[in-house]
Amino acid sequence: MSVEYGDLLDYPLRGDDTVTVFAVMAGVPVVLAIVSVVIAFLSLLIPFLGILNLVLYPVGLLVGVLWLGYFVRIVRSTYAGETKPPALDDWGGLLKDGLFGTVVYLVYSIPLFVLVGVGFVAFVGLVGGAGALAEESAGAALGLLGILVFLVISVLYLAYAVVMSYFAPVSICSYADDRSLSAAFSVDRLRRVALTTDYAVPWALVAGAAFAIQMIVGFLTAFLVGYLLQPLVPIAYFFLGVGSFYLFAQVYDERVRTSAPESRAPADDRSGAGRRRTR
Repeated sequence: MSVEYGDLLDYPLRGDDTVTVFAVMAGVPVVLAIVSVVIAFLSLLIPFLGILNLVLYPVGLLVGVLWLGYFVRIVRSTYAGETKPPALDDWGGLLKDGLFGTVVYLVYSIPLFVLVGVGFVAFVGLVGGAGALAEESAGAALGLLGILVFLVISVLYLAYAVVMSYFAPVSICSYADDRSLSAAFSVDRLRRVALTTDYAVPWALVAGAAFAIQMIVGFLTAFLVGYLLQPLVPIAYFFLGVGSFYLFAQVYDERVRTSAPESRAPADDRSGAGRRRTR
């Protein structure tokens, strides 16, 4: 299929509800970011104020869940042939889909938790053992081994994080299709979508854009300018998420729903399968 990469930037701005969607879904994180920056500055004068950021974390997590729910809704509307972002309604359904999407990401994250645990135990054990040894050379060797283990675990962590970020959106598309967590981890569907250039290229574009945003803002933070840009980061990430899941859903629709519908269990709504999309 031919993926229109311009949709990555064009799709999020279509429709009559664009302002409302961004005001709610991106506006709340912007407010949280502004409050967080203000607290960071005030905590320089009054250190204990930094603890107020703990209050913001649950709200941020809830927003993240709702984002995932909205991305699932984008995927389903794309399957139905819609070319505009869906409206914000049925908040209960949005939260439910977001929670299921969160479970998908948590399952993918299990190896990351294991790596962190193994790395921490190994590093502390080796470095602690090195400090307990009376012989200086043996202690230095164990300390060096501990650092080496830490570096290896860090590389494995980063490598798996990239793999996770690559396959997880396909799982979200599969869950949105069948409304089933088991479908989200179908190896056949993951293979048929993820191992294609139609999916790999837009994913690389999105990943590159997200990385560039983070690097630029992080660099400018050293000069305090980044703190002023920090509130805009949620808008950029939400924009990328909306556009990217529209592209991912199109690829999934073509590779799984349309190409071999007989190999799949029926979902709740297939009315848009294979429908030609027009703007």
